[in-house]
Amino acid sequence: MAVTPGLFSVDVPRIGTFMFRKRTMRLEIAIQAEYSRLTEGVLTPTIWLDTVCTWIANLKLLTAQAPPGWENLDEIDPTEDDVYQRLKEVSDALAAKEAEFRAKASPGQGQGQGRGAESGVPVQAAVQHAADGPQVP
Repeated sequence: MAVTPGLFSVDVPRIGTFMFRKRTMRLEIAIQAEYSRLTEGVLTPTIWLDTVCTWIANLKLLTAQAPPGWENLDEIDPTEDDVYQRLKEVSDALAAKEAEFRAKASPGQGQGQGRGAESGVPVQAAVQHAADGPQVP
């Protein structure tokens, strides 16, 4: 595959080569909106629902080109043998490649999602809420 700015490829053994979009703030917002649609707004999704919807939302929005059978994740047969294992493998391969990009980035330059330990907006340890609201430690 030819190199295209903003895209990168990931080869997933026994599945094929994917071309993914570089994660941007706009795409992250779209991913979160897709996750909300997939979970149908459930406030506390089960671990299974959270995991599968996270995989699908990320892959749907970040995949620019996929091997045969992976073009439309909504159409994947959920009863197919090892379908969840294959979704996990593709998702893990994408996450590993993104982690590799973050490891190469110098502080403050395109680190993408992070744990917040390096930099960010300082937040008080405890936030005082209005008298009628819940108290957060």
